[in-house]
Amino acid sequence: MSIYAMTLVWRVTDLNQSQTLVALAIADHANDEGFCWPSIKTLATKSRLSERQVQRIIRELEDGGILVYAYKPGKSNVYKLDLQWLSKRGDMVSGVQILPRTNEADP
Repeated sequence: MSIYAMTLVWRVTDLNQSQTLVALAIADHANDEGFCWPSIKTLATKSRLSERQVQRIIRELEDGGILVYAYKPGKSNVYKLDLQWLSKRGDMVSGVQILPRTNEADP
């Protein structure tokens, strides 16, 4: 789970309710680089939507630049949230700059 990814999704205010729920469900599974591989069923359960609705919303999130989707034959669907896009979009919407996480300790 990436709190950083979830925070970025929360800051984008121009998504509709269903898009926000699916993006948050994906972010909840993502690592700090934005990669994850939850099933459509898992995303549907988390977002309280049908599997078909989740598939449609995933395409919308891809078209909007939020999500990069890569299908690997014989393996799970792999998703990548575009954290850079989300960070910039959140900056434009909220006016608050979100800095990327670093592994360095604070001085």
